[in-house]
Amino acid sequence: MIVAITLPYAADGETEAVARLAEADAIIHLRKDDASELEEAVKGSADLFDRSGLDKSRLRVHHNFLLCQKYGIGGVHRRFVERGEPFGDRLSVSCHSFGEATAVIDEATAEYLFLSPIFDSNSKKGYKAAFTYDELRAFLLGLTPAKRDRVIALGGIDDRNVAVCADMGFGGCAMIGSIWCLDGGRIDPKRTLENFLTIREKWLCAKR
Repeated sequence: MIVAITLPYAADGETEAVARLAEADAIIHLRKDDASELEEAVKGSADLFDRSGLDKSRLRVHHNFLLCQKYGIGGVHRRFVERGEPFGDRLSVSCHSFGEATAVIDEATAEYLFLSPIFDSNSKKGYKAAFTYDELRAFLLGLTPAKRDRVIALGGIDDRNVAVCADMGFGGCAMIGSIWCLDGGRIDPKRTLENFLTIREKWLCAKR
């Protein structure tokens, strides 16, 4: 599984890029710092997916279950402390420690979880890796394969280190800064898709 998390602010070209990524089998997390921008992003993506016949189960909305209901989006993503709130059919959760990840896995209510930061972040200045390679590999290999597949790496992942995540045992990876290609402040859908396909190929090769 490869997850693309949107930039935290509105950008032209994003909806088209989201559709192209979904066609290439990405899971898309719609996330914005501003509530009105989030609803615009959700509405725009939902409308385009409906017109194009794309599967809206590939979309997730960060923190706002009401928008999921309103626009028929696939699921909601929550922080660890919010995970007990209503979430419908699909839930994913952000975790920042092995303890949090273990709790979410044991509760068995989340479809998958993000564990972060794995590497120094590409999109958050000063957000440094929180684990060593050996710690991550030991934790993941201590899980059953089914549980391991639900743990998604997040934080500083790009085409140079995505294979390392596969080697550690992660079930997938999630990215923000390394996916979206900006040109004059506008997202370039074609180059964004190319970024994704490069990363996906390296991930798949490492998992074979």
